[in-house]
Amino acid sequence: MPDPPSHPEDARLVDALRARRPEAVGQVYNVHGPPLIGYAGALLGDRDAAVEAVRAALLRAGAAPRAVPEAGELREWLHDLVRRESLERVLGAASPPPPPPPVAPVDAPTLADLAGPVPEPPDPGPARRRRRRLGLAGAAAAAALVACAAFLLIPDASAPRRPPAGSKGLTAPAPVVTTPAPSPTATASPSASLAPRPTATPSKRPGEPRDGRRRAPRGRLAVGDAGCRGIGVAGLPRTCRITLTARGGPVRWSVSSVSGRVSASGGGRLGGGDSTSVRVTVWPSVRCYVAGRDSGAVRFSPGGTARISYTCRRR
Repeated sequence: MPDPPSHPEDARLVDALRARRPEAVGQVYNVHGPPLIGYAGALLGDRDAAVEAVRAALLRAGAAPRAVPEAGELREWLHDLVRRESLERVLGAASPPPPPPPVAPVDAPTLADLAGPVPEPPDPGPARRRRRRLGLAGAAAAAALVACAAFLLIPDASAPRRPPAGSKGLTAPAPVVTTPAPSPTATASPSASLAPRPTATPSKRPGEPRDGRRRAPRGRLAVGDAGCRGIGVAGLPRTCRITLTARGGPVRWSVSSVSGRVSASGGGRLGGGDSTSVRVTVWPSVRCYVAGRDSGAVRFSPGGTARISYTCRRR
């Protein structure tokens, strides 16, 4: 993607910065301030911090007149200053705080010294032993009483057993067996044998439509992301294109989600074998300038994912 054209006021701004005029920084802020704040906000994730970073970068640009480039490179140079200022703020906030100074040991009395000696538990005395003896004697007496009651309830085995009253002369009734009467044999009537049998009518399968027409097969979405692999991102966002192709039938597609510092949108319907392209915008991040590269992804419905990878260059 070619770099965007320079602003018509860039030549005048370059002359003002090189001459260190008092109004030079304010004029640069009026012309390039809004896009620089949006760029810093994408890097830092906070608008207030982005405004402070842009102000610091422009003050640095006004203090270095010899470093001011030509008018065609002014916009890229300002973005590079804002990127460096944002990177310094992120790395400065991520540095760990210094460790606290060591605490000198204090000679203080321990808890045991403060508590003093612990008194021994008192002797239970003769009252507890007397209650224990009474409890054992009561338990023995209760056990003896239960044994005597069980002995009195046992019946004498030598006494003859008498049958219960009302059972004399009663005998068990004999079971009555009934034989079923023979059933008359079923004779086939001539009218039943001559009646025509109903023929089974063929039924439609549950998956077939009522009008007999077959549904068109559904296709799948093939995603081609070769154009978005390894693209270079300098100070401004870059764009690339993803190719979508319908295989095996028509496909209704849409962008379902994105991840990373990328953005994409769109949707539609493709016939079998048709193709289309989706535009993806890649936004540089502080992580990319620290590690040198970064990645993202674009996911499509009904299925398919495009992997985006890019590198960041420093001036």
